[in-house]
Amino acid sequence: MNHSLIIQKEYLKRSIVFLKYFIGILFSIIFISAAIGKIETGKSTQKIDTITKESKTKMLNEINDKINTLNSGDDDKQKWKGSDIALGTASVSGVFYPVGKGISRMINEGSSIHKIRCFAYSTSGSVYNIKAIQRKELDLAITREDLVYEAHKGEGRFKDYGYDNELRLITPLYGMPVAVIVKKDLYVPDFYSLTKKRINIGNPGSGKRTVSDLIFNALDWTYKDFDRVSGLSTKEMGNAFCRGSVDILIELLGIPAAFYHRITNECSGKFVDIPAVVIHKIKRDNPFIKNAIIQGGQYPNNPKEVNSFQIQAILITSKRVKPEIIYQITKSIFGNLNEFKKLHPALWGFNHKNLTHSDQPIPFHKGALRYFNEIKN
Repeated sequence: MNHSLIIQKEYLKRSIVFLKYFIGILFSIIFISAAIGKIETGKSTQKIDTITKESKTKMLNEINDKINTLNSGDDDKQKWKGSDIALGTASVSGVFYPVGKGISRMINEGSSIHKIRCFAYSTSGSVYNIKAIQRKELDLAITREDLVYEAHKGEGRFKDYGYDNELRLITPLYGMPVAVIVKKDLYVPDFYSLTKKRINIGNPGSGKRTVSDLIFNALDWTYKDFDRVSGLSTKEMGNAFCRGSVDILIELLGIPAAFYHRITNECSGKFVDIPAVVIHKIKRDNPFIKNAIIQGGQYPNNPKEVNSFQIQAILITSKRVKPEIIYQITKSIFGNLNEFKKLHPALWGFNHKNLTHSDQPIPFHKGALRYFNEIKN
């Protein structure tokens, strides 16, 4: 992750240097224009030249200051003796991202004390985050409970990695009801009538792609059953739906979500009931999928409650991350529970009681358990 930050900084430096030369050329043009004006009018431009030179000097000094600041940042980085932690989220249009950025900020508020800095990154989503932790590219990640269960057993999308006994839980976060969305004026008498239309199943590595796979498998659907199947990200699929080039969206986000607000209020989207028999088939193979309801009246075009299923968002890490680091991270998050809940409305219902007693797909990290045992006693 440090390599990525260095590359970004170098790119910014080069951009500033380029801007510096560009301004030099720009002022040269101004001088020439002023000189021509002087010859043509016979009037003195000494005052204008003086102001222009002063402006140029000021601007170039400001640019030099920025370059010096960046260089001093490199020195600070070399002097930093603490631990840098990379946290994977998902699309900036979803809920993982603001929650992850908020967690990162809470950790960094105490960096001078516990010597840990956290950097939150936008990623392609839940599956990618788990694999990135397995590849040691990330240290923390927000992902889904059911996928972690699958990765732990080395099944499905994670069969190439085999049984994984290194993944560790820090804390559950919030429930994510699955939403199947269509235009309110699209004729869909029942869930099985979604075929023969244009559907987006989500970008590879995202949570919506895996949920789409669950629904397709439960109904024995194939891509051939639809007029068109696209694999767009959250932001891309929202734009496509709003301009009318996609008929059906599949998504799972903590509620309330800005994405759902936009799709329902601005683009006439409505949620579709998922039949109980479909939910039963999906739950049969994964104990961490539960029934859910999207409350009626929460969004336009759905005055009545919508039946769905729900998957828990969780914060995970790896056994290889030192217990003291995870202890300090857990303490940073739960040391101010009210601030934590304010990170996003999806966290308003978070209940920190009996966390370690509920069924979980993987063991808690020793550092997290240490903190939970402290606050229990």
